[in-house]
Amino acid sequence: MTMVCRPIHITDLEIPENLCLMSPMYFIGQKNPDRAKRWWIHLGTEDTDNSLTVTSNLAAALDNLGADVSHRMYWDEGHGANSDAADFITWVAQGGRLIFRLNQGQGFPSVDPVHNPRVKQRFAGV
Repeated sequence: MTMVCRPIHITDLEIPENLCLMSPMYFIGQKNPDRAKRWWIHLGTEDTDNSLTVTSNLAAALDNLGADVSHRMYWDEGHGANSDAADFITWVAQGGRLIFRLNQGQGFPSVDPVHNPRVKQRFAGV
């Protein structure tokens, strides 16, 4: 069965047609020249909201596509672990994207230093 992924609507609850929305792997596999080149995927080993296997597979798939992937797991920490905040700020200052393009134009400001001059100026000294 070939799965065709389409946006979900409130009245559109057919699971088979929308199952692909549950996994980023469907979208990573599609040709997309605008896909971010750098990824920060860090989570705690005690995270109950994200699967360690899914994030590992995502990191491996992105790496295979030539992306620069920072994938780490914090031992004995849960969801929202933030053990290396300073490293994250440095990573952002070097061109990492915080919000996917999908969110731009939908009420979310760009916090990508490349596309938002105020953010670029704030991180200029990092």
